[in-house]
Amino acid sequence: MNRTQLRFAGIVAGAAAVALALVGCSSAGNGGGGTDDTGADGGDFTPSFAFIAADLSDFGQMQLEGAESVAEGLGGSVTMLDGANDDNSLTTICNDAIASGRYNGIILNPVSAPGAIPCVEAAHEAGIAVATVEGFAGPSSTTVEPQLDGVIVSVGTSNENYGSMIAETLVSACEGFDPCNYIHIFGIKGYQLSEDIHAAVQAEVGDDPRFVEVAQGEDYFTPDDGRQIVADLIAANPETNVVLNSSDSTAVQVANLLKEIDRTDIVVLGDGGSRQGLAGVADGSIFSTVILRPFTYGATAAEALVAHNTGEPVPTPEEVADLAAPFIVTKDNVEGLEGEWG
Repeated sequence: MNRTQLRFAGIVAGAAAVALALVGCSSAGNGGGGTDDTGADGGDFTPSFAFIAADLSDFGQMQLEGAESVAEGLGGSVTMLDGANDDNSLTTICNDAIASGRYNGIILNPVSAPGAIPCVEAAHEAGIAVATVEGFAGPSSTTVEPQLDGVIVSVGTSNENYGSMIAETLVSACEGFDPCNYIHIFGIKGYQLSEDIHAAVQAEVGDDPRFVEVAQGEDYFTPDDGRQIVADLIAANPETNVVLNSSDSTAVQVANLLKEIDRTDIVVLGDGGSRQGLAGVADGSIFSTVILRPFTYGATAAEALVAHNTGEPVPTPEEVADLAAPFIVTKDNVEGLEGEWG
């Protein structure tokens, strides 16, 4: 691990103890202070970052907290702005943020990669650097490297790679069922990640008659809504074997529902590796999940913006990949893991 990677790992580890276990190394954090906006010349840089989010879920909230842990440590701030799950709304919010003159960096959680292009282009023209989190900005939703001038770092994982992991969990959960009748719960239809996960699942099992998608649902990343939607879909499809959920938050609620209606024969899949989700994997109510690190996303994006504004190196795509890489969690490897959200 090189010097830059150690510095960024140390920032995240110092901000959240869980990151030590997940990143696998630690180092004294370099706060990024002691320089001004033009470079390392002895002045002070005070972050004033806009966090423009596709949605304001519990997962997104933890990304904000990660960014705040860095900015507030330097006497700065991060302002959450709601992109309203819509590309056009996100562009409008972004343009308003740029025009306000209040911000010296933008952390962007896109609705879709192509839909984020106008925001990045406007910020670049205004001389404001952009760090993307969870999603990407540009023609591709699967390219981890920054695709546009003005994007200094993209903190996340390839949707294609992540979707393949979700598909792998479905295949494992379906063992013993022939056919395997499953319900697929989208977070938001039209949201890039939700669509890419569904596409990856279909690419893996769509042509295999053993796997039958009996229904789709949409919970808007709201666990209570997800519980009710799944209840309705199971009532309409009592032959359901597996529920593939949009997030661990919904998976926890669905597991509770199934216990209440005495349908513990249905396998519950999580998504995101929340604290409650990992507890569910440990106790067997959730079959598996794929761990993500929203606090690390936000902290790394904010530290990259600080580094950019002070003339220090920002992390390379390879270094970001090491910090952000997801992995499947089952009962076999859940012991000792700590989630960053939920």
